[in-house]
Parts: sequence; structure tokens; C-alpha cells
Amino acid sequence: MIEQLKKDRHIAIAEIKQQVHEEMERKDGEILRSRSQAQSLGHENMQLKKCIEQLETDRQITIVVMKQQVHEEKERKDGEILRLRSEAQSLGQEYT
Repeated sequence: MIEQLKKDRHIAIAEIKQQVHEEMERKDGEILRSRSQAQSLGHENMQLKKCIEQLETDRQITIVVMKQQVHEEKERKDGEILRLRSEAQSLGQEYT
């Protein structure tokens, strides 16, 4: 009887050990998946930061180009106004 109880106890302990071992392996798998996911998200985060930086750089370049174009157009218009005023003065002098 005692031998049977010892044997049953050893079997129960072995089963519990097996369950604990299986649970630990499952948890290890979860940890590995979580680490992999965290690493992937970190990589994605870096890529997104680079993308944001590039978009900001592109935006700044576009602003500079647009300002330059506006400035050049203003200078062209100012030159056209001066030319037209000069022509108007010349025409005015011809008729006086």
C-alpha cells in the first residue's frame, strides 16, 4: 500500500513536472514571439521616422523652391511694370 502511494505520488509529481515544463516551453515561445514582434515594430518605427524626416526635408525644399519662384515672378512683373511705365512715358512725350 505504501509502495503504491509512493508510486502514485511519483507519478503525480512527474505529471506536474511535465505540465510545468510544457507551460514553460509555451511561455518561452510567447517570449520569443513577443521579442520578434518588438524588434519588428522597432524596425518599422525607425523606417517611419526616416520617412517623416524625408517628407519634412522634401516639404522644406518645396517651400524654398516656391519662394524662389514667387520672388522671380515678382522681379519679372516689376521689370515688366518698369518697362511699361517707360513706354508710357515715351508715348506721352511723343504726343506732347
